Amino acid sequence: MKSRSNGTKLTRRQMLRRTGKAMAGSVAMAPLIQSAILSSAAAAETGLKGVAGIDRVTILPGKTYLRGWAGYGDPPRSNQNRGRQDTPPTPAPTGPAFTAMWTKESGPGEIKFTDAKALITTAAFSSPGTYVLRLTVDNGQSRSSSTLTVAVETPPPAKQLDAVYTKNFKINSPLWSDEPRP
Repeated sequence: MKSRSNGTKLTRRQMLRRTGKAMAGSVAMAPLIQSAILSSAAAAETGLKGVAGIDRVTILPGKTYLRGWAGYGDPPRSNQNRGRQDTPPTPAPTGPAFTAMWTKESGPGEIKFTDAKALITTAAFSSPGTYVLRLTVDNGQSRSSSTLTVAVETPPPAKQLDAVYTKNFKINSPLWSDEPRP
């Protein structure tokens, strides 16, 4: 049985042969492609990483505590081995020594870091607004960075709100009366 497609004659056998070759090629290439993807993902997982932390809000003239993480592999999870005493934690991948640096990426005022080269430090802000802080880690061969946002708000007013006394008021609406309505 012959089929016509766009003016060319192609038998069912020829069509199956061509698709079979294409399928065989894709089957042979699949392991190669998969290993290339996995090896690049493994290289990315073991590369230098820096994590600045979660976004936060602070009030002037306060400061915020910054707890960054830098290392090779995935950042540690606080509940990774919770409840399982028999499973030892997996050792973290290692690599060349790295340095860390906190910087201001954007924001309306000045930022004072207690120690800008420490992963765990504090930051104080000069004016209210939204600031973006960047943690950059560098080992001489690769560099990684991460950002976090700090919303700095004005402090509450110094004078607290006054109480509102209601004994000088009288409600005389029929809606609030004790008598039943007809």
